[in-house]
Amino acid sequence: MSVSRKLLALKSDQELFSYIEENNRYVPEANQIAFEILQKRGHVFDPQESNRIRQQILNKEASEEPFIHPHHVSSI
Repeated sequence: MSVSRKLLALKSDQELFSYIEENNRYVPEANQIAFEILQKRGHVFDPQESNRIRQQILNKEASEEPFIHPHHVSSI
């Protein structure tokens, strides 16, 4: 499932900030897009905050395990 940049762009800044809060429930792609939209809207993040957000996204990506259906048959 992909995240729609257009739908996120319709959200308020306050809503987008919830996407980059610590321990949020959103997928990494949504976190990244929300961060980019906020920057385009002129929000300036200090280096520590930018690093925290980027690290949070990387940690989420690393912890995601791909879903493999129990009846999946390998092509090997």
